[in-house]
Amino acid sequence: MNLQAQLFSKFVRTILACTPNELKKKLLYAFIRKAPRLQLDDLQSSRKKLNKLTFKNPSIPYKGYITQERAATSIRKTPLRIYIPESGGPFPVIFYMHGGGFALGGLQLGDNLCRLLSSLTNSVVINIDYGLSPEYKFPSALQECSEVIEWALTNADHLHILRDKIILAGDSAGGNLAAGLALKLPRDMAIYPEWQLLISPVVNLNQPADEKMNNQEELVLSRSGMEKFHQYYFIRPEDSSTPYASPLLAYIDQLALMPPVVLITAEDDPLADEAFLFAKKVRQAGTAVYHKHYEGLFHDFPALTGIITEAEDALIYIAEIMRRYSLK
Repeated sequence: MNLQAQLFSKFVRTILACTPNELKKKLLYAFIRKAPRLQLDDLQSSRKKLNKLTFKNPSIPYKGYITQERAATSIRKTPLRIYIPESGGPFPVIFYMHGGGFALGGLQLGDNLCRLLSSLTNSVVINIDYGLSPEYKFPSALQECSEVIEWALTNADHLHILRDKIILAGDSAGGNLAAGLALKLPRDMAIYPEWQLLISPVVNLNQPADEKMNNQEELVLSRSGMEKFHQYYFIRPEDSSTPYASPLLAYIDQLALMPPVVLITAEDDPLADEAFLFAKKVRQAGTAVYHKHYEGLFHDFPALTGIITEAEDALIYIAEIMRRYSLK
């Protein structure tokens, strides 16, 4: 563990914990505004920079064991990082898909989030390192993740998981994949997940970036960045209107087959409006939605698990809802 990163994280957490809300917001936003922008025209460089940053983050403690696997899918041999609680089992299984606009990120990006989510829910978490665009365009990541789920269920005993306790989870682009799988699995594979955990999800890839921003400041997300991600992800622009790419556009009867949703959104996230619309439409379909909205925070803030307390609070909320209504 990097000692310098560990000390910096402790310093940030200490300062934020004793700071009034308004000043806390200013500190967080000042940090984001100062952060260097990734140059998405040079994806390889951007990926290396992001990976370097995520590996500097100190890992939060995890009382269990973490293993690496590869699942054979029709797309490729998919790398997985699996978090298994230390005792008991078999456990519910959470399939987690990271953010990064479908073009960035990897197993390390959501590592702390997965550690805490596994601990709080007493579940196995399978962190999926799906193929990134533009090398793997839509619907490759969706298909790859669905086949990872099939692989895991086939190997349930080895992985210490319950076949009938499946949870789909993701943040940002990963939230899109989780919601897409919540539509796909019941219809195409007769697999019925118990929950979908959506953190700052993008649920309408058919909406232009200019409309999403809606006079919002370009903090974590920018117009140009969203446009570039869209360009990388789709072979044909019209594919963005399909429900598997834009779950908000699914028919009511499709949404009715979805599992209950636990949704996390933030005030200064340009994706929050579409997430609110998605929650409304899912409720209209008769599916339960448990939604917590954070004021004074930005897109995908739970990715900072281990650094800011609000990130941990969001995961605690998710775990409480799951325990209250299903997990024991």
